[in-house]
Amino acid sequence: MMNDNPRRYLTFGAGIGLVMLAVVGSLLLDGHGGVQQSTRATDSPSAPVGPSVTATATVAPTPPPTQTPTPVPTPTIAYISVVSDPPTDIAPRPIASVKSKLWTPQQRALLIDQDQQQIYVYENGRKIKTIPASSGKPLMDHFTPAWTGRVGAFQGTIFSFGVYADDAWYLYRASGDILIHAAPYVYVNGQKVYQDLDALGHYPSSHGCIRIHPKDADWLTAWNIEGVPAVVLPWRGGFTE
Repeated sequence: MMNDNPRRYLTFGAGIGLVMLAVVGSLLLDGHGGVQQSTRATDSPSAPVGPSVTATATVAPTPPPTQTPTPVPTPTIAYISVVSDPPTDIAPRPIASVKSKLWTPQQRALLIDQDQQQIYVYENGRKIKTIPASSGKPLMDHFTPAWTGRVGAFQGTIFSFGVYADDAWYLYRASGDILIHAAPYVYVNGQKVYQDLDALGHYPSSHGCIRIHPKDADWLTAWNIEGVPAVVLPWRGGFTE
């Protein structure tokens, strides 16, 4: 019995040793495989390096809507325009006071206001018509001097500075003859083409005469302004040398 115990112990110890070797071998095999797997993952060109980055889709900006260009009208010659109807007059108003023995608006009279670029027509003490006008340019050799007198004789159609003008009425003499007449015109293909109609009632544009719309000139001629008292108020907007 005593002789069998050492053998039994040796056999038991050998069995335990084999079990331990199997466990250690298994662990060594697992560790070797993990190293190889880690190496393969590191050497793989598709493996990410550094912290992972989440890709964000880039949205292209929406281009602004295409604007349709506004059509630009074809430019025309600035000093030539076509004839249009003159504006209608407002209701008659009481006349303004003008100190002059010759200017007696109790019957018929003309007041030419250069600052307003208007002719006020009076009859029986009341204004009956307003006529847009354009006086002489504020140049020392073109301006319209102030004046008080009576309208002179009818001149009809005149020709001056390369243009025609109808229904001309003589007023007075300054650096040249000062008249009231219709807007100047030239002939284009046999038709009258009027100049500077846009100046009437807005700014001085003549060489000294008082220009008005052709239809207003027809009206004054029919009203017959010969001998009618007239006042030309001075231009107070300044002069250009």
